[in-house]
Amino acid sequence: MKNFTTLLFSFGLILFFSSNILAQQETPLEKSRRMTEESRYLSPIRYVIVYNDIIKLAFDQRRIEILMEESQYNEENLRKVFDLVKTRFPSPIALSIEIHTSLETIETPEEREKADSSSGRFPDETAKYKKANYYRYCGGGEAFSYINESQFARKVVVLVDKPLCRLQ
Repeated sequence: MKNFTTLLFSFGLILFFSSNILAQQETPLEKSRRMTEESRYLSPIRYVIVYNDIIKLAFDQRRIEILMEESQYNEENLRKVFDLVKTRFPSPIALSIEIHTSLETIETPEEREKADSSSGRFPDETAKYKKANYYRYCGGGEAFSYINESQFARKVVVLVDKPLCRLQ
């Protein structure tokens, strides 16, 4: 009886330790999920491209409108968004980006179709919200402007100081 009890106790210990070891090992599914999460790219800033149009003028110009959260609106984050977008759209060279912090300042597709280009867009609404603009000129110059909260004034940042476009 003593041998049987010892054998049963030993078997119980082996089961206990082996189950703990197995419980600590990852299943293939868990390993796959962990590897996917570790290698997943996360953008440094959250934004959405709302409009992306190419305007045919004397030179082609890409116009992009972006929506981002007002809480993330600062010079550092604006630089990140402008860098991401200008890298994504290297052509045409001329590029303008307008960042909005409220849906109230963005035209719906229907409003855009019926817009009178001579009238200002939402003149009363746009003053309530923060906005920023970036320009890459066909001559290679780059600059952006935004409302600087601490000075309550529009700040202009020149990124690349080159001449404007030359028309042939």
